[in-house]
Amino acid sequence: HQAMDHVTTLGDRVRFLGSLSDDDLPRAMCCADFVTVTHLESGQSSSGIASMALQLERPTILSYNRFFLEYDKYYHGGFSYFTMGNHYELRDQILSFDPAQTQKLHEYGKTYSMDGLGRLYQKLFAEMKAGRVNNAGRKSNVMARVTSAPVAPPPPMPVVSSAVVSD
Repeated sequence: HQAMDHVTTLGDRVRFLGSLSDDDLPRAMCCADFVTVTHLESGQSSSGIASMALQLERPTILSYNRFFLEYDKYYHGGFSYFTMGNHYELRDQILSFDPAQTQKLHEYGKTYSMDGLGRLYQKLFAEMKAGRVNNAGRKSNVMARVTSAPVAPPPPMPVVSSAVVSD
């Protein structure tokens, strides 16, 4: 650890934390000044990490790609983008980050928090079960059937993480 009075450049504050445990990742995000999620169009997934950063209301900068463009539907203006591989643009996004973006995340969090999303999914499931909406959210006359027999969950998948979180 360097004392803050010895930090002279942005590079002195950047840390690549690598692969963290499920318990350590949210703690690291909460301790970081910014969460940056770098993701190429490679078939790998960083959606959980990006969602967690946004739901924790952390200043978040995502790589600009088709995958993360979807987040703009739900967290419009609550985070920034940078072009993957353009470290100058990432630096500029960090230096010019508007704190009002984090306030927007707080407002969106009232709906899109983990608890809020859980309530939304329960409501949608009840509506689908009652035949009031289909999985596209449109009114439907089709009734959903739910068996009373317990369904065994699938075996756990191995966890692979390719995201970079910096403080």
